[in-house]
Formats: sequence, C-alpha cells, structure tokens
Amino acid sequence: MEAVCSQNFDLVYYAYYWDPTLNTRGAYVGVELDGKQPTVSGSNVTEFLQPGGACFLRKKTTASASGTENLVFKESFKGTGANNEDDVWRRATPDGIIKLNIHQTDSFNLGQKPFDGAVAMFSSDFSNDVNDEDAEKFTNLDETIAFKNGNQSLVFDKRAIPENNDVLPINISRYRYKNYTVHVNYEGILETTPYLVDNFKSETKEIKEGDNYFAYSIEENGADDADRFSIVFVADEQ
Repeated sequence: MEAVCSQNFDLVYYAYYWDPTLNTRGAYVGVELDGKQPTVSGSNVTEFLQPGGACFLRKKTTASASGTENLVFKESFKGTGANNEDDVWRRATPDGIIKLNIHQTDSFNLGQKPFDGAVAMFSSDFSNDVNDEDAEKFTNLDETIAFKNGNQSLVFDKRAIPENNDVLPINISRYRYKNYTVHVNYEGILETTPYLVDNFKSETKEIKEGDNYFAYSIEENGADDADRFSIVFVADEQ
C-alpha cells in the first residue's frame, strides 16, 4: 500500500486494517507504510494488502474534502515474499520509539496477543503539532489505547525530541475487565529519560530501554479514568 499511496499525493502514509485475531472481537491495527511499523505486537498485519482484504486510507489535511480519489494498483506493487525492505519512500528515521500494548493480565500471563497498541516516535524532523505525519486512532469495539495530543487521539504520534518535563498523555478506554498489563517497549537514544506516571496512584516508574511491563487494576472507584496514565520526560544528569 506504500506504493499505492506514493501515486496519490493527497494520501498520507498510513493504513488501518481490521485484525479479527486480536482481543475478543478483533481490533484495528495501524501501519506506518513508509516505515513498516505496526501498532500492535503479535499482529500479522503488514504494509501489504492481502488478497480479499481491505484497509482504510486517509487524505492529507491539505487535500480537498470533496471528490473521489483514484487509487492506482500496478503489478509491480505486488510483494511475493514475507517482507519488503524497499526504502525508496522512507522518510525521517526516529531517534526514539515508544510502543504501547495493552493486555488483560490473565491473557498476558498465558502469552496471548495484546488487545490494542499505539506508537510514538521522536525526531528533530517531527513536530509536536498534529499534522499529516500523525495518524488518528480508530476506536475499537473493546479496549482501546492511544496517545493524546490536545483533543486528538493518535495511533501514531510523531513528535519533536522531548525536553525536560515534556508530558505525553495516554488514553485508555472501553475497559471490560479489572486487571490489565501495559507493555511499553522503548527503543533509541534520547537526552531525557521517560517515566510512566500513574495519576490515580500518584506513582512514577522509569521506562528503561527495551521491554517494560506495568500491571494495574481498575477495581477502585475512579481507577478506570481514561487519562489515568501519561509519560513524562526528565532530563538526564550531565
């Protein structure tokens, strides 16, 4: 789908796929087409549109809202292998990436797939404003996790290099269970250290490079607030 989008300058490089194998009733998976970056770990969704499959594409904010878009599919766009590492259309390489996946704790302990996910990327080439570099979140039937930027919920949030005390809000909604585990994967080198803030418990835990797991419960009154968690960045000591 990356090659399809490259033929139409009104489209952004994101696609939304429905993965019926996630959660109980399925979930949307966003894929950053130029970086081949899916939002949910364990999903088999890729940038390729499978035979008989479908996806959603989005227009740029600068494109006309009226009219019909024409999509061009060519034989040369097809992928015959499991992966395609063509970097012709790849844009800025991020300095850091934070991936969020949410699990029901029992299913996590059994090694099952996460319910949903979201990705934040950081680079001096990105802006903290919401623009066509970012991708809006599709709300699932069930558990939905996203990064919040102003009033926008994002499945891909591309941001400038974080500075001391910058805050990245997280939004989690449509809870159905009591106990959850958030898997945070942090890759890259930033000049700040990220911390997960639990605003309900008034707790802060460091997010270390690699995989981090944070278990929590929503049994208490108010514990299921959608804006309970955020990530704050603290400058490293020199």
